[in-house]
Amino acid sequence: MYDGEDDDFENADPHTLARTTDPDTSKEAAYAALTGKLQKIAYTYILASGPNGMTIRELEDKYGRGRNVRGGSMSARPNDLEKKELIFYLGDRRGRSRVMRVKEWEGKLKLDGEKVVPCSPKKL
Repeated sequence: MYDGEDDDFENADPHTLARTTDPDTSKEAAYAALTGKLQKIAYTYILASGPNGMTIRELEDKYGRGRNVRGGSMSARPNDLEKKELIFYLGDRRGRSRVMRVKEWEGKLKLDGEKVVPCSPKKL
């Protein structure tokens, strides 16, 4: 779970962001990318979405408002966050997109058909 420290959001190695066959502009952009900052922004938006969660499309729309950004800037960040175990996918979808939530909701929600509902307390 995110502990509030920025260490969880370090910038990626630029060599991992561009393929050797990519044009020079892509390689230059890889060195300029602040992936750690984008991860933190994505995490903050997903956290703010609460139990409702957020899709990648919703994340891109929210981040892109008023900015001239390409989809790839934000669309890769959930994968980074999932690898760091900061978000999870319950299995529900909005449209054709999976809904992601911060880990604090894991185990507190479940799918009932296609509807997301709170988990009932365990009976002892």
